[in-house]
Amino acid sequence: PASTSDTAGWQKHRVSLDLEKTKAWLAWEKADGHLFAQDEFADFLDDRWSDVLEPDAGVLIDIATTFHAKTNVEFNGGVRLDSGDVKLTFEEKTTAKAGQKGDIEIPKKIKLGLKPYVGGPTYAIWAHFRYRLRGGQVLLGFKLERPENTLEAAFADIVTDIREGRKNGDEVVHEGIGEIPIFAGKPSA
Repeated sequence: PASTSDTAGWQKHRVSLDLEKTKAWLAWEKADGHLFAQDEFADFLDDRWSDVLEPDAGVLIDIATTFHAKTNVEFNGGVRLDSGDVKLTFEEKTTAKAGQKGDIEIPKKIKLGLKPYVGGPTYAIWAHFRYRLRGGQVLLGFKLERPENTLEAAFADIVTDIREGRKNGDEVVHEGIGEIPIFAGKPSA
């Protein structure tokens, strides 16, 4: 039941924390799993180069602009089935190169340094580099490796900072709230 008293009491006050994702996190999250045309991917990397830890961002942009892939299909044989149909076996081989002479190694993973929440710490997160050939066009992109784990860790670290406090070098930024209960989720009523 709601209290009509103006005096403070147990469970009459609450504080909520709504974390805001950073622009960098939102940009990578939005592009996650999307395949871009080469020029679009190069533009994306050019805008977000400061988030790339490995390989060097310049190398990654070079890869995006000079990437070439070729698919060859080798037919190994055919078998006439009882139905009269012919069953062919084949092997598809894709070769990929980057650089002016195909001399840049194409990474399997990209290491990013991202701050998921405004005011929170920065985390290293891996992304798998992806490429596909469609209709003679090379498409490039990435798939973040378990971004939900990074978000959960970032949230837990912020809660720890709230409970235990936070220092910036020797300067105390926040002393912490100690053993005051912290509840996750939305309160009822």
